[in-house]
Amino acid sequence: MGTKLNYLLQGLVVACLAVTSPVQASILGGQTVQTLDFHGIASDMTSIIGPGNTVVGPGTELTDFAGIVNIDFSDTNILITLINGSHPPFSDFSEILRFVDVNGTIPNFAVNVNPATNLAGFDASRLHVIDFSGNTDVLDVTLTALGLTTSQGQQISLDLTGAATFPVPAPEPATIVLLVLGIAFLSLHKIFVQYIRPTLKQGSEITLSLRGTRQIVVFSRLCAGDCKAWHARREV
Repeated sequence: MGTKLNYLLQGLVVACLAVTSPVQASILGGQTVQTLDFHGIASDMTSIIGPGNTVVGPGTELTDFAGIVNIDFSDTNILITLINGSHPPFSDFSEILRFVDVNGTIPNFAVNVNPATNLAGFDASRLHVIDFSGNTDVLDVTLTALGLTTSQGQQISLDLTGAATFPVPAPEPATIVLLVLGIAFLSLHKIFVQYIRPTLKQGSEITLSLRGTRQIVVFSRLCAGDCKAWHARREV
């Protein structure tokens, strides 16, 4: 019984430490992202603006990029804000913003259009992910032929999601209490089995007063020797 109880309590301690919720893995935070704009001048001619390399952190990383947008990277979002609404900013021939994992260190991710996006005509069909090495290496955002329906301040918000991770967080207060109680009970049980129980005779009693209450628990030994038969009764 004692061995089984020890295993049970040890399992409880391990479970308290192991139970945790999955969290979103870091994607762009602290990473270097290379940005380019492919601007179609004619059906057979494209100019390339960039590349611009930026480390993802606080604030807006790219302002007035290609003369048409501000781009703010965060760990799990790319926010593209149109800054030029006085004339059609996007080419009808070709207009593609390309984001590149220049160091090959950005983990694989999926990209979705956030409902906050308010640029008319933009949807998930304009997103294209290119994967060369098992990670997400290139993300193309196609803006071609959106020029007639844009105005300054409109936004494209892209959410990035990666694989969930299961970190071992610092124990919460409730978990710490369970651990302390479990360890204390194991220690008291060991002391009782090794030092107190062998000295008790049949009919002897151990009285425990429950702190903060008027209740008393009396454990009475029912047999002699090394037997483990006890009877517990509660008194007020």
